[in-house]
This record gives sequence, structure tokens and C-alpha cells, in this order.
Amino acid sequence: MAAREDCGCEYQLSAALGVVDEDGLISDVDERKETVEKPQWSDGQWQKVEIVFSDYPKGTREVVLRGGGKDSQFWNGHYGPKMAKASIMVVFD
Repeated sequence: MAAREDCGCEYQLSAALGVVDEDGLISDVDERKETVEKPQWSDGQWQKVEIVFSDYPKGTREVVLRGGGKDSQFWNGHYGPKMAKASIMVVFD
């Protein structure tokens, strides 16, 4: 994520894992959130924001990724955080 230099912002990333229960329904078992704030007149450089799950429970079948944010000046238009390259990686041993 990155911010404009002339406007600060707040960025939120959340990720949740879901497992299949005895009735075949998917329920969230683990949800994590990260929030990053960039002040006005910051350098505008890109910053990596990530959430890592390891040792997740057997039966995990769903990953939900949400990202969003807002600018700190409440300007009319698109002045919030810039986001790029959202991805989910699954690594097996």
C-alpha cells in the first residue's frame, strides 16, 4: 500500500480462514487484521502489508481476503490508500 504525499490515509487488511463443520457448513476459525496509517506529507513509498497463517486446522477450506481504507482529510474523490498486487499464496511442504 502507499499514500499520496499530500494526503494521509489509513489502510486495513483482514484475512479469515474457514473450516467445514460436521453439518458441512463453513465457519470462520481464525480472523486477523492489520491497520497501517500514513501521515500527510509522508514519502509516498510502497509498503508491504501481509498476514501469514501457519499451523491452521485440518478441514480449512476457505480464505477470505479484504482490503480497504480512507484518506485522513475526508476529501471528495479518490484520495485514500493505493493498493496493488493482492494475492493469496498456499505453500505445501
